[in-house]
Amino acid sequence: MSRLSLDELRDSFPRGDSRAKKINSARDLTLGNYGYVLDDDERWAKLRWPYERADMIDRLWKVANYRNAIAHWDIDAPGQGSDELTHAKQVLRLLKVIDRDPTE
Repeated sequence: MSRLSLDELRDSFPRGDSRAKKINSARDLTLGNYGYVLDDDERWAKLRWPYERADMIDRLWKVANYRNAIAHWDIDAPGQGSDELTHAKQVLRLLKVIDRDPTE
């Protein structure tokens, strides 16, 4: 996400959202913020990721929901052998591919 300016990252939050002011770099984004950042044609184009935007957003939301279920001690959260865990691992592999940018 380093191809996006600080203003672009902050603009992904709804107008007036106080969380935007706490963003000083892409490292300050939470997993739940990524879907919002990517849900914009101009920001998506700047990233030049080799994936379908809608598919990537959908995948990120699924992983964020899975993470939230685990982090908030949801007794019905999916377990180790779940499809959700498999999905999270797939997204991690996709992100590792695009994180290796030799120009940076």
